[in-house]
This record gives sequence, structure tokens and C-alpha cells, in this order.
Amino acid sequence: MKSLILILQLLFSIQQLLLADNKKETSSMIIAIGTTNAIKIQAVEEVIRNYPQLAKAKVETFSVPSGIAEQPLSLEEIITGAKNRAKNAYDACGSCDYSFGIESGLFEANGTQTGFLEASICCIYDGVNSHIGLSCGFEIPPHILALVLDKNRDLAQACYEAGVTANSKLGAAEGLIGILTKGRINRKDNTKQCVTTALIQLENAAWYQEAITSQALTFPHLHAPAATLDKDCSRWIVDGDGVISDCLLHSQRHPFPL
Repeated sequence: MKSLILILQLLFSIQQLLLADNKKETSSMIIAIGTTNAIKIQAVEEVIRNYPQLAKAKVETFSVPSGIAEQPLSLEEIITGAKNRAKNAYDACGSCDYSFGIESGLFEANGTQTGFLEASICCIYDGVNSHIGLSCGFEIPPHILALVLDKNRDLAQACYEAGVTANSKLGAAEGLIGILTKGRINRKDNTKQCVTTALIQLENAAWYQEAITSQALTFPHLHAPAATLDKDCSRWIVDGDGVISDCLLHSQRHPFPL
């Protein structure tokens, strides 16, 4: 009986040490955010709480340049701005594990009534690779769009001049999307969407590997069966028949197991 008690005490001690090490490792993670906009910061902080690996990370914020126009007018420009913010925040921090850059703007969208959609882009940078996520897009009213396109106003200025808000800093509040949806989706909600979709590549790192071989791969953190490539390297095969994803995937530096 004494021997059993000693064994149980030893196992309990080992468990406590492992938990302490894991807590220390998690709490030592640093995330940099390339903005001082409170809405964007809150969006990142609220999203990472849903990820055990990131929930206890220390968050540091930095005022960094986007390297693009104040009002982006193309999807490429928005992505570039988000990537620049993420990389500049990473450099400014000096010792972070991940950095987040968030940029919103307008981009041309054929088939829409106004020809443009407004959306937010999040870039997560790990020191090597950039992981991109997009929020839902929406059309802005034509009279506001005209102020942006014809008078070179940014969206917040255009909304203020159009009289749809008395807040000249609408981007730091509910945003135009908050006004248009009557509060159903606000600026923070919209930003959280792009942060969440950017995290897809980190949470599913094994599905975004660039180095593809014909050898069977397993994804233990996803509890998925072994996967192999079919003969023409066009798709993943699970247990012989289930398709996981396309063969041409992206590289991922840091594993992000669940």
C-alpha cells in the first residue's frame, strides 16, 4: 500500500511539473500587433482567447507604417498594407513569435452594383511566412463611394462628410459596417473575422505544407487518418477515397497543433 501511495505521489508530482512547464511555455509567447487602434487590438485579443496555444500570450502593440495609401483601392494594396504592418511590427518587437497586421480598404468587384467591396485583411507573420485572412465584404453607399473615389477621402472622412455619422473617427468605433447593419456587425466583429480566417493556416499547418512527398502523412493533432497523394499529385487521399485538399499548398514554418 505504501509503495502504491508513493507511486501515485510521484505521478502527481510529474504531472504538476509538466503542467507548470506548459504554462510557462504558453505564457512566454509574445504576439505583436502593428497598430494602436483600440478596435483592432481588442479584436486580436478576443480571437486569440479561443486558441489555447495563444490565449496566454503577451500582446505588444506598435505604431508602424503600412507603406500604402491612406485609403487602399485594390485587394493587392490591402494585402500589401497588412503584410507590411505585420512585418514592421515583428521587427519593432524584436522577440515576438507572431505578429499581426490588419488593413481595410476597397477593391474592385465585378458584378456588384457599385463595382467595389469594402473588407478587412489580416496578415499573421511568423518571421518567414505570411498567413492571410479576409473578412466578409460589403458594398458602401454610392454617395460615400463617390467621395472616396472622386475627392480622395478615406472612408471615415467620406462617411463624416456625407453626414452618416457625427464621429470623424468612425474607424476607431463601430465603423460604417456597424451603421449599415444597424449594429448587427460592427468594426470589431468584421476585424475578428479576418483574424480568425488568417489563423486557419496556423491551426491546420499540416494541410498547408509546401514540401509534398508520396509518403503517407498523418495529422495527429487533427485526429485525421493517414493521407497520401494520388498518382497525378492533384489531391490528397484519405484512407483511399476521401479528398482533403489540393496538392499545391503553402509552406508553414511553425507547427500549430491543437
